[in-house]
Amino acid sequence: MKHIIWIDYAKSIAIFLVVLLHTHCSETLAQVINSFIIPLFFMISGALLLPVRDTTGQFLKKRFTRVLFPFLLWSAFYTVFPWSYETLTGDSFHSVFPLSRVTPDLETMGTNLLLIPLKFSVGIHLWYLYVLMGLYLFLPVISPWVEKAGKAAFAYFLLLWALTLLFPYLQTIFPSYLGKCPWNEYGALHSFSGYLGYMVLGCFLRKYLGNASFARTACWAVPCLAAAFWFTLHFYRTSTAQAWSSSGDYIGFASINVALMSVALFVLFQSLTAFRAGSAPRRFLADFSSMSFGIYLVHFVLVGAVYRLFGMLHLLFLPASLSIPLLTAATCLAAWGIIKLLSFLPGSRYLIG
Repeated sequence: MKHIIWIDYAKSIAIFLVVLLHTHCSETLAQVINSFIIPLFFMISGALLLPVRDTTGQFLKKRFTRVLFPFLLWSAFYTVFPWSYETLTGDSFHSVFPLSRVTPDLETMGTNLLLIPLKFSVGIHLWYLYVLMGLYLFLPVISPWVEKAGKAAFAYFLLLWALTLLFPYLQTIFPSYLGKCPWNEYGALHSFSGYLGYMVLGCFLRKYLGNASFARTACWAVPCLAAAFWFTLHFYRTSTAQAWSSSGDYIGFASINVALMSVALFVLFQSLTAFRAGSAPRRFLADFSSMSFGIYLVHFVLVGAVYRLFGMLHLLFLPASLSIPLLTAATCLAAWGIIKLLSFLPGSRYLIG
């Protein structure tokens, strides 16, 4: 596969933001960041993988197993680690995994190990991999349509998919709509909904907007990003706890404002001018981007150290606006260093993808 510079930009910034939302940033900021980063990852995958060029068997062997084996190994690690950590150190594992609510006893660990094919436990960030593998299974099915589809066919699918992004708002007015009701959760446009739309959208944007200049793109993408970001942030800040529990889909991954933020970021990255060929920043970004999947897998184990370091920096009276980005950058570099070392091991693709 041809190396694409703007993909390096997008994946590097996206993984930085993932680490940021798992550090000591505010809940409000974390919720908004989380809402558009996962769709951005799906769009990048769609831009890279659609249409599938291999046979179904070759694609699944190359792509599905690349996620499956690291998923199983890291799921086992995050399941075993809490009990092992407390047994060996006598310290609470919540100092290392402050975001986890799992009880680290031997019985719970054994049960969670058996349930890995069905659910995550300690490594809450691994939910994404279940969804990603499911999408990988479907890509060879939709790929023949993607390969033959013209702009009108793409527009037809994406328009119907975009309508499903309005459903979080519609259901606050009509609890039952388009056939969806208490005894049927699959409405008229259910087949067009979900994360697959982001993958098709990523393929469409790369195919038809791939040559747009940054200045031309920024004229509409920046206002779109700002407006959607403001709406999402404003809604989260002004909603009460009761309202949030019943309308959280307003900043869910399948909502129109989140999709607009994701699209705006994607096209801005796509239109960026690359660093000078062979420059040190370009080489580092290419390497960092190639390790992004491994960084995603390992970063969660470093969050506890980040929390502790945040306390140390707080004593130095550094403002959160400065200390949090610094800690996020340090965590990213540490995770990159760990994955870089692991990449030299024989069979490392089974460990870090």
